[in-house]
Formats: sequence, C-alpha cells, structure tokens
Amino acid sequence: MTARLNGKVPLISGTGSGMGRAAARLFAAEGAIVVGTDVNADANSETTELVRKDGNTMTSIAPLDVSEPAGAQAWIDSAVEHHGGIDILYNNAGDTRFGSFPDVSVEDYEYTIRNELGITWHCTQAAWPHLISRGAQCSCADQSRVSTAPRSSAGGACRGEGRGDGPDAPARSGGRRARYPGELG
Repeated sequence: MTARLNGKVPLISGTGSGMGRAAARLFAAEGAIVVGTDVNADANSETTELVRKDGNTMTSIAPLDVSEPAGAQAWIDSAVEHHGGIDILYNNAGDTRFGSFPDVSVEDYEYTIRNELGITWHCTQAAWPHLISRGAQCSCADQSRVSTAPRSSAGGACRGEGRGDGPDAPARSGGRRARYPGELG
C-alpha cells in the first residue's frame, strides 16, 4: 500500500461486515488509525482482530447504535478523546426494511428512515465541528442500498441530483431542464 492515509483518523460505521469491514482494512492498510463501530459487537471484534492481524491499527466501540443522536455523539466523542480529532467520516452503516409500498408499515418506514438517513445525519452532525477544524471537506456515505433508477427520488437525492426543474435549475443547466435516459428531446 501507499500509506496515503498515514496518521489520519477515519471513523467508519458498520465495520462488522461487508463494505465497512473492507473499508476498515483498506484504510488501515493505507496507514490510517481506524475507529469503527457496529451494532454487532462480535462481528465488529472480528474486524478489529483482522485489522490487527494485518499489522495495522483499529479501535472500536461496539455494540453501539448510531441511529440515535446519543450513540453517534458517544462514538465521535470517544474518537476525539482517544485520537485528538477526526479526519474522515465514512457513514457506511444502515439497515432497510423493504416491501411493496402498500405493505410497508409506518413502523418499517420509520425504522428505515432512522437507520438510513438518521445514521448519516446524526454522525455527521456530531462530527462536523471536528472534521472542519482539521480541514475536511465532505462526509462519505454508502448508498449502495438505494435505488439508482434514473427517476428514483431517493437515489437521486443521495447522489446530489434532482429533477432539474427546481428554482435554480436554469442556472445550473444553462437554462435547460435536466434530461434522463429514455426522455425525448
């Protein structure tokens, strides 16, 4: 590896498996001091052990529910206390309850909002002052579970897109409304 992240402190949520585990190992291999978290303490411990077996550094807090403001704040505060600050925030954790629209209960909808949008919001809100103080410019969020269909409002919002017909659309598009695949004109 190139040590591109040497000495940086990235916080990665959802480090118990999947992309969170892969990111923790990759960031640590690049020289970062990874601070992870997950709701599954055993899986998170496995990741921490893998990173250490790779000869790299990772600390973590688990189990921890960062879909709630107190959990997100505790994670951020611990990282700042132990490592002096935060350089990167990778909002990877999330959980969705899928179903067809008429079958999704209010409980499932609220669970999904809390565990997709809430995690990113609460962690970024808690980390923001620390990120800015060290020169960070963005927060990374994994939205691989969000539809990427061209007209998907959820997918578009997560990618910073819009329909292109909002009040500032002409300024952004040279006076033209954004077009999507399959549209005429």
